[in-house]
Amino acid sequence: LTDPFDGLIVTRESAIEATIEAAQQQVGALESRIALKEDTLLKQFTAMEVAVAEFNSIGSFLGAQLASLPSASSG
Repeated sequence: LTDPFDGLIVTRESAIEATIEAAQQQVGALESRIALKEDTLLKQFTAMEVAVAEFNSIGSFLGAQLASLPSASSG
């Protein structure tokens, strides 16, 4: 038969192992969520970079157009 002390140790060990397993599953789930969030943020950042480049291009174009207009003081 099982010694009551040894039985208690086995029970505690099983509980600790179950806790560790649950924690590992939570870590895995969080890592998946982090990876998805990272992908989303990277896509958003890339889109923002494209928009900024387009705005800079438009700004340069408009600056050149304004520079080519006759000045009001020359007339």
